[in-house]
Amino acid sequence: MKVEDALYPTRERMTAFGANGETSANALLNLLKVRDLAEHSDGRSSTLSGRQAYNIYGEAMRGIVEGRSASFSSMAILLD
Repeated sequence: MKVEDALYPTRERMTAFGANGETSANALLNLLKVRDLAEHSDGRSSTLSGRQAYNIYGEAMRGIVEGRSASFSSMAILLD
């Protein structure tokens, strides 16, 4: 098993991840700590909590992942 850490995976890494020819399941685990108030990288203001902002992102990512014949087994934020 190859384990590789990447905070922001590149397109090449993600393409290789999906095209490695393996028939077994792959799993990704994200450990998160969210802010009380969301901070956006583009500097826009928001009244969303970090949890709310991540849930919006997570649902968008679920659509992308499931659109590529993959699946989410669960999505949860465990740390505050």
